Amino acid sequence: MTVKLIVIDLDETLLRKDKSYDVERFNHALQTLKDRDVLVCIATGNSYHKIIDYFSQEDQKDLYFACDNGNFIAKNNAELSTTTVDRETLYKIASFVDEFEGFHIMVNTGNQAYFRETEGEAFEHISQYNNALAYIEKFEDLPEGEKPTKLAIYSTHSLDRNKIMTRILKERFEDIESVTSGDGWLDVYSKDGGKGSAVRKLQTKYNIKKEDTMAFGDS
Repeated sequence: MTVKLIVIDLDETLLRKDKSYDVERFNHALQTLKDRDVLVCIATGNSYHKIIDYFSQEDQKDLYFACDNGNFIAKNNAELSTTTVDRETLYKIASFVDEFEGFHIMVNTGNQAYFRETEGEAFEHISQYNNALAYIEKFEDLPEGEKPTKLAIYSTHSLDRNKIMTRILKERFEDIESVTSGDGWLDVYSKDGGKGSAVRKLQTKYNIKKEDTMAFGDS
């Protein structure tokens, strides 16, 4: 076995609970891996515009980022691949979820996030996770060029209730994947997407075998 690709989750894996990490140690490891021609990818449910500040300009040149649950892949500020949610499906999901209290939908498009609220507890919570958050009255108004990579749904309900909602969404909309994420979140994205899909794209692009890939995560 010769490791050629290392994939690292962000929250609770590379990052501590306070969002810090040992920068000096990481940079040393990254340089060592670069010298050995090993690719390193950060795979996260967070958006690119949120996580990029964790890494220096030099690190960004060497790292691959599989953001929005792997549906937006970028390197050195260049978009490499995007897996999208069909717009009509997005509208139908939003309409369905809006029937229930306590679920607040945000749509991610890689470099931007859109939310239909401008104040309140949900807005304050979501603002913590986004450096590029824009107000939109309805998701049908998404700009033409924007590619919906993920619906991040902030929930005020219990984990058990959220798991029920993810199951309902998957049963109702066959073209999507729905999972619980972190503290009070549901992620909805294309069935063709996900972190595993991002890893396979990198493996295919660079002819890397499954047995030559190493992944780190907290779940």
